[in-house]
Amino acid sequence: MSPRSLPIKSSPATLRAEFEPVLISPYGLHRNAIECRQGWDREKGSDEKLAGMIYLADRWLRHCEPSRRINYTIPNSFSLKRFAERWHAARMGGNVYGHMLHGCLLMACHRRGILMERCKDDPRTAPDRAHLGICSWPS
Repeated sequence: MSPRSLPIKSSPATLRAEFEPVLISPYGLHRNAIECRQGWDREKGSDEKLAGMIYLADRWLRHCEPSRRINYTIPNSFSLKRFAERWHAARMGGNVYGHMLHGCLLMACHRRGILMERCKDDPRTAPDRAHLGICSWPS
């Protein structure tokens, strides 16, 4: 089953209207409203395509155990996004790549109430990544 044929959760407003106020764009968790707006402005995909990626992220998150606090000992959100993509590919026979934008994982986390905090500015990591409140996840 391709990501296009997966059922899509819809929201009464646009995804941008839902997530820009909390500083999440398809590219991550931003420092401020200006950076978040720039992230949304550069995204050319439709809400339908992004909603499909959020759905994939949500399917993976259903198998994660949330924690009461931010977990700084696990990989950041970008690395967890890659775990989710590989998990989907393995379940789809390895022939389909469950690609999702990094911010779509964060959007699914926000909807599920999973805690998140933007990673500190560090030259070793890209901006807009986050630490999440997750104890365990499927690999």
